Parts: sequence; C-alpha cells; structure tokens
Amino acid sequence: MGCLVLAGCQREAERKLFLFRHAEKIMTGDDPELTQAGQERADRLAMSLGHRSIESIYSTPTIRTRATVTPLAKSLRVPIMEYSAQDHDALIKTIRSGSGDVVVVGHSNTIHHIANYFRGDRSPYDELDESDYDTFFEVDLKRNTVERKRYSDL
Repeated sequence: MGCLVLAGCQREAERKLFLFRHAEKIMTGDDPELTQAGQERADRLAMSLGHRSIESIYSTPTIRTRATVTPLAKSLRVPIMEYSAQDHDALIKTIRSGSGDVVVVGHSNTIHHIANYFRGDRSPYDELDESDYDTFFEVDLKRNTVERKRYSDL
C-alpha cells in the first residue's frame, strides 16, 4: 500500500548505536594506554565504521577509551564527547534526542548496562569478561533491539 502524496509520507530515519568496550590496554597503572594490539583494534574500528553516518562519539574520560575512538573521530571529523560511566541515564537521554548513528566506548563493567537499557524486560546481558575485547553491542534505536556482536561482524 502506497502513501498519499498529500499526506507527506515521512519515515523515521533508522539509527544505530554501537557500544564498545575500550581496546586492549597495558596492564599497569591507574589510567593505562592501549597496547599495540589495542591500537590496531582502534584502527580497525575506524576503518569498519568510517562509512557510517556517525554524528556522535562518546567516551569516558580515560586514556584507553578515548584512544579507542580517536582514529574514528579523526577520520569522520566528529568530536569525542565525554560521559560519566556513573550516569547512564543522562547519556541515554542525550542519545535519544540526537540524530544519526552513535558510538559509545566504555568499560567491561559498564557497557552492558547501556545495552540492557534498550533490552527492557528481556534477560539482561552480563558484564563483559575482563579478557573480552572482541564483543560489542549494536542497538537499533528505532526498534529498541540489541544484538551482541564480534568485531569480525563489522
């Protein structure tokens, strides 16, 4: 069934939210940098998502999270905005009111909380294992659906 031209048939734009844990980190210090493998993962992320219509990139204020999305931010010329890992509600509200695709990078013990917000009453995702750098979540913001994915899916 078609739309009437007079009705001004408008479709809500499809939007994706990509939730990543920071890439591999050096295992010393309070605010470590990325390892060589972590930097390579960050570069792969930029190559994989560089074609998307990403309008917002959010990171916690740590060196490792910012370094994970810096190559993507540079290639897209999108600034990295900081968010508090303790205030997911504010981040979700900001994401909901925005447009375009969104990338959020956080930590193994925080990123699943954001994914679970969009799952609603469905069984929640558990915290990521400390050794798991390959998992990410893709949220369809229009349908409120979440898929747990691997970097190889990008």
